[in-house]
Amino acid sequence: MAADGLLVRSRYSLRVQSRASRFKITGPFNEDGYGVGWFNDDPAPRTFVGTEPAWDSTELQRVTPAIRSGCWFGHVRAASPGMEASCENAHPFSRRGILWMHNGLVADFWRMRERMLQYMDETEREAIRGNTDSEVCFALFLSLLPRYDGNPVRTMRKLFDLIPQWQHDLAVGGPSYLNFAATNGNWMVLSRYVTDRDIPSVSLFIAEDVYYDETGASIHLMNDGDGGSCVIVASEPLTEDTCWKEIPPQTLLSIEPSLEIERIAL
Repeated sequence: MAADGLLVRSRYSLRVQSRASRFKITGPFNEDGYGVGWFNDDPAPRTFVGTEPAWDSTELQRVTPAIRSGCWFGHVRAASPGMEASCENAHPFSRRGILWMHNGLVADFWRMRERMLQYMDETEREAIRGNTDSEVCFALFLSLLPRYDGNPVRTMRKLFDLIPQWQHDLAVGGPSYLNFAATNGNWMVLSRYVTDRDIPSVSLFIAEDVYYDETGASIHLMNDGDGGSCVIVASEPLTEDTCWKEIPPQTLLSIEPSLEIERIAL
């Protein structure tokens, strides 16, 4: 599948969502950069990132038609205070053959950061290039992964034990929004999670067992009941089709190469 269809050209593409998000809690803009990550024959993923708004990027429109992959990530960013728009801070992050994205924030991150850095391996700590909570969460995930025999589901679940516990220990008052996405091109894990279960979480939707179609005037995802050729997960629907279903809060998704999906309550 070419990346430009859902990133740039669909009714509610990521390019559209960068200035007119319909579900974002804090307003419609995601204008602090963009990124694409994808896998082809090489086990190491490739990434393309920019710091300008996706809606104003001619490079995004020029490059994405050439990106064809069976597994890719796309991201538009709204930077948290103190975490500037830069290539180092742009998602998706890539290290050790894994892509990582985060939609949300770690509450009181500048206090939480030290606890998170202390828990991870020195190698991962020294590999951090930017100053975002998202990349520190990624480094923590990579540090935990070998401790759980490379199992991404068990590793992700451990993050949802550690971060709320550290918030409690440090008396952090606000909620953390932890919608994570990670893949090595074979497995993929994604979450919809907020540390305070009494407040709305950041949105997440899935289009499951669908066919991608752009034979008409617009791009559509079709589900004819026969089992489609792809699964697409996004913070909000990328097309106007009815196949999009909302993922419940406090859920972890695990997607296998066969497109089998496991839904795990957190």
